[in-house]
Amino acid sequence: AFFMLSTFSLPWDALHDNFKFRLHTPQGDNNLDDWFIDDIGLNAAPSYSVPFEDNFDDGQLAAAKWPGGARKGSPQVNTRGANEPSLTYSLNLDGSGDTVVSEKIDTSWAPWASLTYWWQQGGGGDEPEANDDLIVEINVSSGWRVLKKKKKIMKPGKVFLIEEEKKGQEDYEKKALKEKK
Repeated sequence: AFFMLSTFSLPWDALHDNFKFRLHTPQGDNNLDDWFIDDIGLNAAPSYSVPFEDNFDDGQLAAAKWPGGARKGSPQVNTRGANEPSLTYSLNLDGSGDTVVSEKIDTSWAPWASLTYWWQQGGGGDEPEANDDLIVEINVSSGWRVLKKKKKIMKPGKVFLIEEEKKGQEDYEKKALKEKK
């Protein structure tokens, strides 16, 4: 099993002084469906500074980056991912409805920003079943918006194309363009 890299440019209304992002898994059929996240970062132009990054190499969710009151379920930092891009640890979200929310990040000064992270399904744990998705959301001026929804993509012995739900993002972009005019 390998980690896959995802990078997303943030929409204009995500560039504000209280920006946050949220990673979560819905309550699945069992509590063992594993998604792993590693080397997550928010990059911003013009200096390409990194106002947020976490490679989880301290072996725990840092309270300053992932406030405890914004966590649900049983998110963990552990070594159950396979071949992590960083040293040995990654964030593990399972099928118990795990949620983590980042600290507030000031992106109001940036004309452009992107969210980058490595992800893996299953790893050294259980493969997600149907509807055991990994959902990445950002808070924009109007509330939480799905940035990406990663669906189960692998079955034992077979690899399928990655399915990502884009409809919500496409509808959002159309609405944002209308509002901007």
